[in-house]
Amino acid sequence: MDDLDATLDAALEKRTAEPASETVDVLVGGSVWTLKFTELDSADWADARALNPMRPQSQIDRHFGHNYHGTARVAAPQSGVRLVDGEPVSLTIDQWAKLFKAISARDFQAVADTLLALHDFLPEQRLEQAKKALRPASVKKRRSPAK
Repeated sequence: MDDLDATLDAALEKRTAEPASETVDVLVGGSVWTLKFTELDSADWADARALNPMRPQSQIDRHFGHNYHGTARVAAPQSGVRLVDGEPVSLTIDQWAKLFKAISARDFQAVADTLLALHDFLPEQRLEQAKKALRPASVKKRRSPAK
């Protein structure tokens, strides 16, 4: 059990010490704001998805299995901050709601895309990289003497 616990402890330490983050610029009034989103705990992301079931008429929701935009509205306040002179500034839930009304659809889509990249695409890439690392090096086939 000690090896399993050590492995889990090391994985947890790495995840909390080095969470992935991404920034996105949005236009608020006439000002450019930089928002920084940091990867959430997996249960928090799962909860955000669960709170936003798929809209049957939405192709993007059918593709991802949840309300893509609703999940972003729930996850952004948990994951995001505004960067001011490089320093993080937290926004309240009400401020996030106002921000989402103040920005363009294009900017809101960029926020949603950033959150999905952090929580779905990045973990998928990590898994694929780990699988590749486990595969044995390919063995070259010998050429047929007939050729």
